[in-house]
Amino acid sequence: MNAEGKNMVLDAKKTGFAVGGTWGILYVICALAFTLAPGATLAFGSYIFHGLALNSKPLDAIGSVMGLVLSVIAGFAIGALYAKVHNYFDKG
Repeated sequence: MNAEGKNMVLDAKKTGFAVGGTWGILYVICALAFTLAPGATLAFGSYIFHGLALNSKPLDAIGSVMGLVLSVIAGFAIGALYAKVHNYFDKG
C-alpha cells in the first residue's frame, strides 16, 4: 500500500525495463570481471550456482553481445511477469 492507503499498481513495462536494464548492467560487470580475473570469477560463480560445472570458455565479442541481449530480454520478461503477479495479488 502507498502513503494514501491505496494498493500500489506496478506498470509491467516500466518494471520490465527496470529489471532488464539492471540485469544488463550486472551482465556487463560480470563479463568485465571474467575478462580481468577469470579464475576468481569462476570460483565466485561456483559458490553461488552450486551444482553447476562452470568452466572457462573464451569470451568473444559476439558471445558477449548475445549474452547481454538475452540477459536484458530475460530481465524484461521477469520484471513484467513480477509486476503482473504483484498486481494480481494486490487487488484485495
